[in-house]
Amino acid sequence: MILNLYNKKFMQIEQFDTGLKGQENVEKIVITPEENYNYKQVVRKYLGTIVKEGISNLDQNLQNAFSNDVNINCFYPLNEFIGIDEFKERFWKPLFNSFPDIERREQLVISGAFRDKIQVGTISTLSGFSKKRG
Repeated sequence: MILNLYNKKFMQIEQFDTGLKGQENVEKIVITPEENYNYKQVVRKYLGTIVKEGISNLDQNLQNAFSNDVNINCFYPLNEFIGIDEFKERFWKPLFNSFPDIERREQLVISGAFRDKIQVGTISTLSGFSKKRG
């Protein structure tokens, strides 16, 4: 079928399959609202502890919150971190060294189950006074 809107023609997508090929046998997880809430609380606690305790307990707090082979994708110019050590050295240490009084303000926490995984995402603002003037 072709759609004609304002004299522009668009193809309609029919039977669009968003599933991942070869994963038809993946067991789908279903969680309750209470479980969903609890997963959010776990992530909130980990992130809050990392920021609150700062660089002094950074190694232990990162070990508690992330796997050693964590893969983080974030904003430019930082882009991607592979592994907990790279994440610590290129993100957290420079952040704490530049902003010793850093605070975390949470705007949004979302979570849910998708296929065989439970995903939690958060948007936060990190703010503080810069140690370096210039």
